Amino acid sequence: MDTFSIFTWCLTAVTIYGTLLNSQRKKVGFLIWGLCNMAWLCVDASRGIWAQCGLYTVFIAFNIYGWMNWTAQEKESAKEEKKEKLAA
Repeated sequence: MDTFSIFTWCLTAVTIYGTLLNSQRKKVGFLIWGLCNMAWLCVDASRGIWAQCGLYTVFIAFNIYGWMNWTAQEKESAKEEKKEKLAA
């Protein structure tokens, strides 16, 4: 097996791991998944697979949106918890 194939198989495994973490609602999954999507974008661009480059560009946008949304929800939850503690 050549180096490129080994790299893409390892990248596949890490991408699956990031997706698993996302499904378990672990925020670090977004980071792993996002980095993997950037790596796949580079792989596809190096091979001239432009449609898939477009797909991974959209996935990266979803990563950014998800990270920002999750962060905003965490901040809102922290504010609510703080209000509840002050009210108690």
